[in-house]
Amino acid sequence: MNHGEDVDPQAVIERWVRALNDPQDATLIAAAASEEIEVLRHGTGARRGQVVERFDTTESLLEWVRRSPQGLVFAVSGPVHGPAEHHEARYRVTVEDFEGGGVWRFRADGAGRLTWLEHIPDELADRHLRSDPVS
Repeated sequence: MNHGEDVDPQAVIERWVRALNDPQDATLIAAAASEEIEVLRHGTGARRGQVVERFDTTESLLEWVRRSPQGLVFAVSGPVHGPAEHHEARYRVTVEDFEGGGVWRFRADGAGRLTWLEHIPDELADRHLRSDPVS
């Protein structure tokens, strides 16, 4: 199986960002993620380092994206690193007075769609731990 060795990882992650930033357009999730997707969302605070949710269909992924706060904006905040076992990119997220970030570790198929992604947020400031909008 091709693990995306021949695809541009920057294009892969930018397609993912477009899908996150337009949650009402289901075609963007379908373009960004394979039907065989696995997304592992890590927690923050007391649950830092733990997988707190797992999504394994594009439908479940779309539900997660759509429950994000309105106005949430993701961006890639650095170069994509890899390949190794996976690629890695830092992200930034903003909504209202919240700004955070984290790391995405990911793999893609030969068509440039995500097959596996870890969403690992940075630790949040104390004032955001109770209303964590992204993790």
